[in-house]
Amino acid sequence: MDKKARCGLINQIVATSCTLLGFIFSCIAVSSCSFIGRKSDWFSSFYNDDYYSGYLTESDFDYRFGMWKFETDATGCVDYDDYSYLVEVDALVEAARAFGVMSALFGGVVLVTMLIGLFLVYPMVIWRVIMSFLFVIAIFQLLTLSFFWI
Repeated sequence: MDKKARCGLINQIVATSCTLLGFIFSCIAVSSCSFIGRKSDWFSSFYNDDYYSGYLTESDFDYRFGMWKFETDATGCVDYDDYSYLVEVDALVEAARAFGVMSALFGGVVLVTMLIGLFLVYPMVIWRVIMSFLFVIAIFQLLTLSFFWI
């Protein structure tokens, strides 16, 4: 194996490893209950009241939101539908869900293609298509952050 081929193989291994990590992180972000966390402002108003100060703790007002479920220390991980009076799922959340699922699915397809590419010799055109897909997936993953506008 000459130096140029060895350098190309190393680049493929590094790119495939980065794609694998991105795929794993994307799946975790889509499936977890704690994609983002937020501390509620309600605690400061309740804490000064003598009636509530013995029963409520600050952790009762910590919220962690996922794509499909949310979590508090008091409730655990529950569906949005069960607590629709607390959390409204609007178009931005739906878009974030769609982009998150698409980036995970497309990332899985690209990952499998890149893993096969470690053992087969793809023409340069195929690698350009794969890299184009990776840029599109990165944009989809970026659009997952529309979830933060809730």
